[in-house]
Amino acid sequence: MAEVLSQEEIDSLLSALSTGVVSADKVKSEQQETVKLYDFKRPDRVSKDQLRTLDMIHESFARLFATYLSGYLRTMVHIKVVSVDQLTYGEFIRSIPSPTSLNILSMHPLEGKAILEINPALCFGIIDRLLGGLGLPGEQIREFTDIEQTIVNKVIDRALDSLKVAWENIAALAFKVEAWESNPQFAQIVSPSEMIILITFEIVIGEHSGMMSLCVPYVTIEPIIHKLSAHLWFSAVKKQSSDEVRDLIVDHLGKVEVKITANLSAAQINVRDFLMLKRGDVIKLDNDVNDPVLILVEDKPKLLGSPGKVKKSWAVKIKQVIGE
Repeated sequence: MAEVLSQEEIDSLLSALSTGVVSADKVKSEQQETVKLYDFKRPDRVSKDQLRTLDMIHESFARLFATYLSGYLRTMVHIKVVSVDQLTYGEFIRSIPSPTSLNILSMHPLEGKAILEINPALCFGIIDRLLGGLGLPGEQIREFTDIEQTIVNKVIDRALDSLKVAWENIAALAFKVEAWESNPQFAQIVSPSEMIILITFEIVIGEHSGMMSLCVPYVTIEPIIHKLSAHLWFSAVKKQSSDEVRDLIVDHLGKVEVKITANLSAAQINVRDFLMLKRGDVIKLDNDVNDPVLILVEDKPKLLGSPGKVKKSWAVKIKQVIGE
């Protein structure tokens, strides 16, 4: 709330202005808003809300991929999103070590390419773990052999499956590796000045960690950028979650065993007749032979039917569903 000046303070200020002690231009400059710098070479083309949605999408991907890697490597794996940033493609390329594992992806039906980059130390740790070692990252960064690259490709394929599931609430995208490079300078999918969205992950495998990055050019994701709304994402997740919960409940209920009783009828006899009952005696029931039979489910009336036999077994044919 703005401060309210007293009459004495107002008179003092007017006196200072009239005598020249305080400059009017100085007072005016102090009231101006702070200027915010804007770099036209790096325009922010994605809003904060859209960046938050991208963060939530890839948090979901991180959980899915971590679950797969934990089972595949038979050790604890933690993956978290470190940052979601906007920068130029040239800045991204200059930040990548060489050699590295650069996977150029297609995102059908979107046009254009994306890049999934995995730090080589992390790749060598995964290879060492799968080949029976302790998952050590390796002492020296070098080019991958054909066998090592084949092992890494299997992990990347599963990463793309998890990425597809994480994105399906926004758009049905099919991720596919189109090419692989070890030198970042040979992976020119857009011009160096083009804006990209860079999602950075930290992957912790046992006691060792490494970085993984997903680079998506703005021109590639532009056709669906309007869908990157937190409101729409939450609505889709809630709907999918509700459907999954419902299917899970139905599946569990289908395996529950319930007691069903067919109540033919009732009859009243005195204690003397009851004590004299023997095999072959007939008890006359209260209802007619054509009257329906009440069927109880867990002792609650639910159905009406008629008694009979199926082959050698006694049975009740359901005629009507009733309420309580």
